[in-house]
Amino acid sequence: MRERSVKLNNWPFKKGEQAKLIWFSSPFWHERKLMIHCYFLANGKTEKLLLDWGMLPFLAIQHSYVDGIVSESIAPAPTEEIEITIYPNQVKYFESEWKILNTEEKTKSTGFKFKYRNQIYILPLIESIRSILAPNRFLLYRLLEMNNSFLNYFTESYLGDHLHIDFNSAYEKKYTKQGFLWQLLWIITNPDVRSLYMNIGYIFVDTGELKFEWILNQPIVIKAVIKRRASSHLILRILSVRNKKIPYAKVSFTHPEFVAKQKSSESKKHTYKKVGLVDEPYEIDNKDEGASDDFDLIPIDNQNHGYTNLPRLEKMTNNTSKLRVSTNEDTKQFMIEDSNKRTVADTGGNHLVRGIELIGVHEASVTGELGEFIKILNKLNDFPDVQTVDVKIEELPPFEDSRKFSFLDDGITRRKYALGSVQLLNGHHYFIVEIEREYKSLSMLILQAQQGIQWNIVIEQLLENLVKDNGAWLKESLKEVEDKGVTIQKAKHSKKSYRHRASLIAKKFT
Repeated sequence: MRERSVKLNNWPFKKGEQAKLIWFSSPFWHERKLMIHCYFLANGKTEKLLLDWGMLPFLAIQHSYVDGIVSESIAPAPTEEIEITIYPNQVKYFESEWKILNTEEKTKSTGFKFKYRNQIYILPLIESIRSILAPNRFLLYRLLEMNNSFLNYFTESYLGDHLHIDFNSAYEKKYTKQGFLWQLLWIITNPDVRSLYMNIGYIFVDTGELKFEWILNQPIVIKAVIKRRASSHLILRILSVRNKKIPYAKVSFTHPEFVAKQKSSESKKHTYKKVGLVDEPYEIDNKDEGASDDFDLIPIDNQNHGYTNLPRLEKMTNNTSKLRVSTNEDTKQFMIEDSNKRTVADTGGNHLVRGIELIGVHEASVTGELGEFIKILNKLNDFPDVQTVDVKIEELPPFEDSRKFSFLDDGITRRKYALGSVQLLNGHHYFIVEIEREYKSLSMLILQAQQGIQWNIVIEQLLENLVKDNGAWLKESLKEVEDKGVTIQKAKHSKKSYRHRASLIAKKFT
């Protein structure tokens, strides 16, 4: 089965016209998404396109594209492919002022200069990210997050030369395929690589700049497309990295979706069939948030990565499920229309918090006090520093049948609570807890903690203590939660406008 091409839906050039990619901008936040500007030149005219940060693996500097098809590119002439070794003690970071051709825009060129066999080479910083550090979308988006964001997706345990990784549901199952897994393992098992990878996120969140020093201790062997010049040779595209090492003999890993299949004679309950323009290119839509499963994800695998002394991989499964292979008259068939539109924006991440199922705040529909809270969250969602706001609304768990506060005053209706999740552009994350009060004076709580905390356990303990304490946030009970590494602030209720109340909450975000 041949691969389908990938096409930009905001391509501004004439049909059949070759447009050369002449510049990448650094990533920036735009409408709560990480974006880049890409500058294409054709017939003396430069066009600036707004694209998702996740498009980076498709693109190569000074390569040409036709009709917006980015899965195919044309290398400039003259160029050649050669093998180069980047020795760490030879690499120096540089910055220089740059004017984008045929525009009035001035920017900064950043990259690395190094010597190999008495020849000087220039490696653009963006190409080192695209091809060495983050050659797939998962690594691209985690690269620019603060703290050790890997903790949101898996935990690691080490025993001698054996590494075990326990992936959670926020980590897409497709990234457990060997190619993706080897790349992740190379980053997390080499201290110098991991330190470099994580420092990039700290600098970006703190300054908004994409820059870093080359602190790798190991030589990197690459095969690259280069353009020879008088004083230095420019690396346009890295085709392969050949000598990556993972310093473990065995790596085992688990994932919630790993189940052993047992063949069953039972017929399928339902089948799915896609209908649509299957021979047309996938159309990249950069206006979609990419935060749900409604869009397929474009597979990106346009490089070769070679490894030395690969560890033995062991995929571990804990559960079994039936594998139904036959159909009958009771099998329901669902037709899914394929519009060919896709997104390369991030998925999961901000919308998935470990162990807690959230929905977008705009999807929530509730009246009364919790309805007031939803309106405040919606106003909070408009603040410029806020990336996403999600919410969960559920009945307060009874924990013990005798606890009165689990019910409203009628003794029958279960009391509800709302859990707001606020992700800021600087990488900080907060939870806001609001309880259906029914005449009780009970403050909202604003919670913050380092990444990797088991929030489902924290929230459960917080609510259980509230029920046991008959609807009061007692100091000693809150301290039990704070001892887990959670910072708790109280926020009083107000009768002023929703925006004013949202601003009072925003002031508590530090």
